[in-house]
Amino acid sequence: MHRRRVCRECGSRTARRAQSHIGAPCNDAVANRPSWYDAPCTEFYEGVIVLTIAERQEAIQLLRVATDEIAAEVVHLSAEQLITPYLANEWTVAQNVHHLPDAHSYAINNLRLVLSEDKPTWKPYSPDGFAQIADARDADISVALDLMRAMHIRWVRMLESLSDADFARTGISVSYGERSIDDLLRIYSRHARSHVEQIRQTLAAAK
Repeated sequence: MHRRRVCRECGSRTARRAQSHIGAPCNDAVANRPSWYDAPCTEFYEGVIVLTIAERQEAIQLLRVATDEIAAEVVHLSAEQLITPYLANEWTVAQNVHHLPDAHSYAINNLRLVLSEDKPTWKPYSPDGFAQIADARDADISVALDLMRAMHIRWVRMLESLSDADFARTGISVSYGERSIDDLLRIYSRHARSHVEQIRQTLAAAK
């Protein structure tokens, strides 16, 4: 994978949250990471990247197990643990969980646009704005986990059906310029694990 490194805000996170993670891996606690999993999820690259077949398979596998990894961190928590803001100016555990299907539906929609249109423009959204809506602050995270699981099944099936030419197709990010399906895969395959780490940091602050 050829790239030139540029630190910027992660497209699926707020600037404050991104700045706090620049220079550190998305999830230091996760062992056996893929070979390309060496840069913070806050990093973007100038130009369009191209993943190898092996790298794509590794990234798709991360999407396949993402819901189980998140669920393992949160299903045993009480409602109080889910909705208490243990860290100032950071999301609660519940907000982190609800954010994932929101962000991943955005990624899937962008993927479909790239596959059906010629270099479509991706409209940005506000993760913090979404996180303040009532359903994103609810202690009932079961629907979010069920939605994420169903979305990821279909997402993985769609990715596994793509050709090399499909992965090279691009869209235009308002914030970062031209980005390929490989770019989307690299970024979002690690996204859930970055929130596993945020959840762990939030819960650690409660002790």
